[in-house]
Amino acid sequence: MVRCCTARRSTRTDRRGSCPESSSPNSCISYLLQSLPFNLGFQQSSARRMSGLPLPSQTLLDIISFCDVSTLKSLRLTQKAMRELIDTYGHSISTDIKLHSFTADEVASFQLEDGFDSELQSLFLLDYRVRTTRWLTDVALENLQEDLDFGGFGNIGTNEAQGDSIRGRVNSGWSILWRLSDIAHQVVFERTGLNPRDVPRRISSLTRGMPLVRELETAVKNEQTKYISALSFTEIYNYYLLHNYLAAVFRDRVFEDPRIETSDWISGNEFGIGSCWLNWLVLREGPNFFAKAWGSKEGNKECVTLIMSEWPTRPKEQVLIERTTAKEVHEHILETGKPHENVIMYNDLMGWAQGGREIERAYPDVVYHLGSRWPRPTYCYA
Repeated sequence: MVRCCTARRSTRTDRRGSCPESSSPNSCISYLLQSLPFNLGFQQSSARRMSGLPLPSQTLLDIISFCDVSTLKSLRLTQKAMRELIDTYGHSISTDIKLHSFTADEVASFQLEDGFDSELQSLFLLDYRVRTTRWLTDVALENLQEDLDFGGFGNIGTNEAQGDSIRGRVNSGWSILWRLSDIAHQVVFERTGLNPRDVPRRISSLTRGMPLVRELETAVKNEQTKYISALSFTEIYNYYLLHNYLAAVFRDRVFEDPRIETSDWISGNEFGIGSCWLNWLVLREGPNFFAKAWGSKEGNKECVTLIMSEWPTRPKEQVLIERTTAKEVHEHILETGKPHENVIMYNDLMGWAQGGREIERAYPDVVYHLGSRWPRPTYCYA
């Protein structure tokens, strides 16, 4: 079982963020703003402000724009006047907070292109996805190998700065998986005419037994492959690297053996080679599936139940269609990324392992971990 709730938390203050329990300047800002006497003009109703009466203090808006997302959420709950102020100037506040809270790559990778009513909602989603992705990466890399004597470079701890290059690549891979899931959601909602707010929590359950499933899955696949084709070479192998890690965790650590005789997940290796229905489930549910499964024992049980209930209750023809389209998406990714990913992954691992990590790992161990993924030399005979 993955060490999810009890896994140690990083106390490093770096780009992955500080420990949630630690204090920060934003907590002081929040206390200051909540203590202010609300006589600065923004206590007036929206109608009166629109009629030309004095606008809120620009200084106060500047202070709010300096907050992080968590503090901004807290401020909106303090008083009605504060909420009105933030909502009125939501666009400019969101823009400022994005600039100092996220990198340009994070904004481009994790923010939804559409589907939200306001800039604030978009900001809150961006913050959730970035924080969740960092946590998912930490859990996945810390729990890669159950037995450290098995061989390989071992697990990557959240406090090990030498693993940051790989951690950054895996974060990028999660962002791509999130986008692939977004695409599937968008196509499903467009085809069904349903409102996202009115559907069950798990979208995979929504399409069980759905008519014209072949047309639906083909439409999803076409949009996903179109997105993949537009990715850079770096993004492609980042996603493939994530897939390798997920295959290892899926095989050994993530679930309490939900395999059943009627499923196509027998040895546990099927996900890694893209040949089982679980590949479709992951593409459809996205990172939220893993966040649920790794977040608690109850979440793990819920996701196991989802697998064991959805597989046998779906029409056999539908399962075959879903598995085939997911495999085609996986193969489309491999066409671009796989021939080169191994070399880059190997160089990263070696550079990290040789950079001073306090473990007794050497060249043979790293090669052993890579196993068949390491490209064999090609010999030419005259």
